Amino acid sequence: MGEKQLERYLSIEEVSALLQMPKSTVYQKVAEGQIKTYKPGKKILFDPEDVRAFVKKFPNK
Repeated sequence: MGEKQLERYLSIEEVSALLQMPKSTVYQKVAEGQIKTYKPGKKILFDPEDVRAFVKKFPNK
């Protein structure tokens, strides 16, 4: 992946803030296969579309 391509991916901290859940819960959702990740090297990255797909699984309150 090129540097410009990586800019569109989100970090665990960003996903945690967006979803308003602790990083440990985000990691749990990843382990359960509910949120797809990309791991170029040591970083875990999230495609914003995958995060949107996760959110859409839940009905609005």
